[in-house]
Amino acid sequence: MPIADLHEDIAYNVLAEGRDYLSGNSAIRARERGTDIEKRAGRAMLGLPEWREGGVGLIGATLFVPPRRFARQGEPSYVHPSGAYELARAQLAVYERWERESGAVRILRSRLDLEELLAQHRTNDSTDAPIGLVLIMENAEPVRTPDDVALFWELGVRIIGPAWKRNRYAGGTGEPGPLTADGRELLARMRDAGLILDMTHFADQAAADALKVFDGPILASHANSRRTLNSDRQLPDFVLQEIGRRGGVAGQLLASWGLSSEGGQARPGTEAGSGSGEYVPVSLAAAAAAAHTVIDVSGRSDTIALGSDFDGGFGSELAPAEMDTVADMRKLRGFFSGAGFSDAEIEGYLWGNAIRFLRRALP
Repeated sequence: MPIADLHEDIAYNVLAEGRDYLSGNSAIRARERGTDIEKRAGRAMLGLPEWREGGVGLIGATLFVPPRRFARQGEPSYVHPSGAYELARAQLAVYERWERESGAVRILRSRLDLEELLAQHRTNDSTDAPIGLVLIMENAEPVRTPDDVALFWELGVRIIGPAWKRNRYAGGTGEPGPLTADGRELLARMRDAGLILDMTHFADQAAADALKVFDGPILASHANSRRTLNSDRQLPDFVLQEIGRRGGVAGQLLASWGLSSEGGQARPGTEAGSGSGEYVPVSLAAAAAAAHTVIDVSGRSDTIALGSDFDGGFGSELAPAEMDTVADMRKLRGFFSGAGFSDAEIEGYLWGNAIRFLRRALP
């Protein structure tokens, strides 16, 4: 069965950096080598041939909108919700065009779509079956008014993470705060529409508030346990425990800085942030250890899934040492086996747990 990666930033990079992922990673790297793109965004890890080589068949594909105050220089961003809306629609158009023109991807809007995709991967060579995309809105600012929830549902969005930094809806990473009145209305509309709530990036108070008012399906698309790394970017115990209680999943973030306190540190005598490999990466053994922690905290072995966040503002210089591109997803199995995971647990991590969740949560 195909690997399911619950979080990859794709369309934003198409617009912001001109990355042609369908042409493949090697072409992207050749174009960007030594440029400002490589310096600000890192060495690209994604590409269609690499997805296929790595066995990736299902992706949580983002609509990511950064506020102007946090955007990388010269890249698309927003000041007002109307700008966030237009940026999200432009990214959605990328996925729609790929689906319409290439046949390489398929936007998954329902359980039926999911089952048809899985059947294609069971019966076809992996180079022929399309890659399924479940659309995730990361930062809910494109939702201009509550009525936009229904609009984005019709457009194919199935998961919304309300927070990134603090916004109209909630406190977020690095900017504490509660769920706002607008945030409560957003979650009510999401529940009515049947959308999935992504707990990633919530500030602790906002997360606690959200869990009280939202009784629909929840996941964390790309985060680890705070016991692995004590940062508000990672999940506190009460969130992981509630994800486990509700039968959700936590997609494991595969950034070195999210797997260990030593990960992502600049090598001595080098300048961090130039995308040229000056960072000290961690091993995939750290990913296996972090996955054990998610299981221990959540109390369920079927909580852990994969949510790499590849090309999400970092590249291979900040990925685990054994991973150069997404094609190296195939290496995960060996490291997890060596860390004492059973074959069934590894299958769950790589695809089974995410598929189980989506079968229940999609309409």
